[in-house]
Amino acid sequence: MAQCMKCGFVAARDFLTRTMLEVDEGFRKHADRGHGPSGKVLYFERPICAAMAFNLSEEATDTSERQTLAVLSRERECDSFTPWQQEFTPKEHLEMKMLQQQKEWQLEQERKADERHKESLQVVISATNQTLRAALLATLLGAVVTLGAVYLTKIIDSPDPG
Repeated sequence: MAQCMKCGFVAARDFLTRTMLEVDEGFRKHADRGHGPSGKVLYFERPICAAMAFNLSEEATDTSERQTLAVLSRERECDSFTPWQQEFTPKEHLEMKMLQQQKEWQLEQERKADERHKESLQVVISATNQTLRAALLATLLGAVVTLGAVYLTKIIDSPDPG
């Protein structure tokens, strides 16, 4: 189970520019909306899931700290959960997640390629073994035929004893 407060996709809108921002530990643990140098609030009241896995703004029925914390701390099943790393934006968390997925995909492709190569080698080894057996059998058969021919030649060419 995951909690949004521990996820790198939890964000809030900048109060002035409405751009999506990483929310700091104060917002995650205390619903503190932060204040800029001029004393103005930094974030809108309601959290956002940048991965769009849940509509956190709708879940927060009011803008109280209690309600915000209840939404952020709720245990939930979430395939998009990515552990929060401070100083990284939701977009950077997404890029890290995509990079990790790409690495996992590449490793899987390499594993599959190795498996196919191993299977190909088994086929070549099997075919080589069959070829060697056939060559050995042909050599032995040739030797038997040659010996038989030599034996028959000696019998035919030998003087009749009687």
